[in-house]
Parts: sequence; C-alpha cells; structure tokens
Amino acid sequence: MIDPVNHLVVVYLTNSINTPILDPSGLEHANDFSGSYYTSSTLGFVPQILYTGLDGGDPEPALRSLITDMAAEKQKLVEAAGASDDPEHPLYKAWNAIKQVAEDF
Repeated sequence: MIDPVNHLVVVYLTNSINTPILDPSGLEHANDFSGSYYTSSTLGFVPQILYTGLDGGDPEPALRSLITDMAAEKQKLVEAAGASDDPEHPLYKAWNAIKQVAEDF
C-alpha cells in the first residue's frame, strides 16, 4: 500500500503457503493451506489499524469497535465453513484468538 499524502508505504508479507496443508489426504486438497484461514491472510484490517492511529486522537474506541467487528465477521466464516465444533481447525483458532483479544481489550 502506498500513501503519498501521509508519506507512508506499507509492505505486509505473509507466507501462508509455508503453513501445513489442512487436509493432506489427497491431491484435491494440495493447495488448502492452514495459513489461508489466519487473520493475517487478508490485508483489510492492517490499513484500518494503521490509519486509526494516524489521526492523532484517542484510537481506543475505534480499535475496540474494530476488534468487535473482526470477531463477529470471523464467527460468520467459522460457521459457514462448518468449523464451529472443531477447535483444531485454523479458522476456529483464528476466531478464538480474535475473541480473546476482544475480551482482554
């Protein structure tokens, strides 16, 4: 992401293809990496967090709202994937981590 107005360049590197294969039972699952389900596998939240801190105000209310929204959206993904009852599924683990941050905030 390049932001010339704020003189900001963000390079966010993830390496989800170097995470374990979620279901190594056959070739049809060969590209289904655990890292594809991690919170960091998408860039969307990174700019939001950065810009929340750039405006000079108190970022806590906005960050609290953001983490609550992130937890709710991740829960929808967990339910859609049918992973609600599988605490070992990486999507469930990502959801649990976000919920923990929201509770501890």
